[in-house]
Amino acid sequence: MKINLCVIFSLLVIMQGFTSENGPDTFLPPRAGDWKPADPDRYFYPENLFDYINGGAELYLSYGFREVLSRRYECPGKPFIQVEIFDMIEPANAYGIYTQTREEEGNQYGQGSQILPGAVLFWKGPYYVSVISEYETSESEEMIRWLAGYIDSHISVSGAAPDIVSALPPKGLVEGSVVYFRHYIWANRYYYIADGNIFGIENDTHCCLGRYTSPRGSYYVLLMDFPSGERAEAAWRGYWEEKAGEPSPLTEQEGDRWHAGHRQGTRMAMVFRAPDRETAMEMVREIFSSE
Repeated sequence: MKINLCVIFSLLVIMQGFTSENGPDTFLPPRAGDWKPADPDRYFYPENLFDYINGGAELYLSYGFREVLSRRYECPGKPFIQVEIFDMIEPANAYGIYTQTREEEGNQYGQGSQILPGAVLFWKGPYYVSVISEYETSESEEMIRWLAGYIDSHISVSGAAPDIVSALPPKGLVEGSVVYFRHYIWANRYYYIADGNIFGIENDTHCCLGRYTSPRGSYYVLLMDFPSGERAEAAWRGYWEEKAGEPSPLTEQEGDRWHAGHRQGTRMAMVFRAPDRETAMEMVREIFSSE
């Protein structure tokens, strides 16, 4: 009898872990004004996310993704409101998704948000949240903001943006341009670098991109933190090839633009399309000034 009670207790503990007691459904209200849930909540996981987001699932899967809850609120004669709460496992992943979808920085909701006509997007802790109305009315705009505030207030966890993001020099950095990622494909977001994984970026590599302004146009900074100096060295040689043995920093000219790079320890920085060599070198020096 003692053994059976232990087994039952263990099963109850395990089952409790699979209940929605602390799941994303607890962040949502049973109704939002005149809007009520139209159907049972839908959940999607890595194995079937393509069924829900055809053509966009790769973005979420490239960061690390546990599940998404989708709930639609409806009211007769009014636009429906679609709420999605993505559980991205850890705050860095949620922040990364947010940086891929926002164009401007705001702090009205969560730990970073953007308010668009008919939409509110924000991240908080390991969650990325999207609240979108079918079309815009004054009432639906008010309701999506109320929903965003409700969800925000019911997510009790928080987290910090990845450390590497703070290594981007602030001078000249375009607000809302920073993108954090851990998949090599996003290194080409602003400027085409290569087809393949030239830097050897894997899921254990923390990377960020930033766009900078100058009187002669934009240029871009890519930072990469590798788990080991050996990996950083391989990334350095992967890009610079025959020049890799020369003293760092290195520069190269492409037309009237300049690229520069430097590696120190496990960190590697690249500057692309700077207006002149001195601007590229100064950016590299500033990145590593506190290293």
